[in-house]
Amino acid sequence: NTLRQSTIIFHFPTLEYLHLLIHPYQEMHRRACYTASHLARSNVRSRNEARKIFHLTNVSSWQRSSSQLLSRKLTTTTSAKKSEKTAGDFFLDNLGTLFLSAIGCLILTLVRSSQGTSNKNELRKQVESTSALDPFEIDDLRVANSQFTPSIFKTIHQKLKDTYGWNSSDKINYKDFVSAVIQIMRTMKGDAFTIELGHLTDRVVSSIAEDKDAHWAVDEEGKMVFGLLLAVLSLAINGSTRERVELLFDILKEDSSWVDGGGEISSTSKCVKEDAIITMVGYLQKSCQLTPDAQIVESSAKYPVQEYKVASPFEMVLIGKELKKDVLSDLALGNNDEKGEWSCDDFHHLLRSRSVCAWGECYVKKKSL
Repeated sequence: NTLRQSTIIFHFPTLEYLHLLIHPYQEMHRRACYTASHLARSNVRSRNEARKIFHLTNVSSWQRSSSQLLSRKLTTTTSAKKSEKTAGDFFLDNLGTLFLSAIGCLILTLVRSSQGTSNKNELRKQVESTSALDPFEIDDLRVANSQFTPSIFKTIHQKLKDTYGWNSSDKINYKDFVSAVIQIMRTMKGDAFTIELGHLTDRVVSSIAEDKDAHWAVDEEGKMVFGLLLAVLSLAINGSTRERVELLFDILKEDSSWVDGGGEISSTSKCVKEDAIITMVGYLQKSCQLTPDAQIVESSAKYPVQEYKVASPFEMVLIGKELKKDVLSDLALGNNDEKGEWSCDDFHHLLRSRSVCAWGECYVKKKSL
């Protein structure tokens, strides 16, 4: 009875003590209880030895807990260091992706550029195919009319004004124009004097009459602006570029609305308004005297592929002013949004610009006019 009583007294307080001491560790608590009970029943060890075992078990559990906490802290510190990456680390970690992206962008740029060039070439071919004359035919026309000099053209122009009272902005019938020109030429050098290869100029006039965009130059009756017909006739002039430019500029000066100040026409008038220059560029464009490349400009549609369009006379003059601003006079450049006043030299510089390039003059390198 004494042994049983001591066992009971020893057993229950010990279990209560262990339960309060190592409650978070249930598995170790269960094993400790089993060991204490076994020792008490077998009377092998004393109460002090059992407590020593419980103490050692508790210390071991706290050591394990500390090691786990330390391990978790080290893991957290390592992950924090990994999260603190620099731009260089990001570049190195994604080197393959960045490289492939750069290659892809380069390929897309090349494809876009190639497609844009193709669009420009297709438009150039369209402009060339719709042109009534090619450069070789223009050269043949000038060679065939070797006697049709700038002085002859100037005389014909003056007699047409004096005899028929035609102004550069008047609209007349092409047949009446041709008949009048032939009569004047015959009175100058006989019946044999005429425009050789005249069917080429007839083809140009016919193409203008059929052009839907040339409504500003052709009326419903088929009559054309006198200044445009003179520009077509200038195709046959066998002279220098400067002489041809001066003759075209004289055509503009005969209209009082285009002369500087809008006053009366006189030999001292040296400038014409910018609207006159734009009109003459339109005459040259319709009469096949501008190169195809000069007439092609970029349109507003740039993405996904650059598109191109045929420039209007106003756009060509505007671009030409920007390209030739170093050689144009202050009067031609104008002030802010105001249009300028152009001299013959300014007009010549414009015709030699890349944006107009009359008769291919932009490809000829000259230091002076």
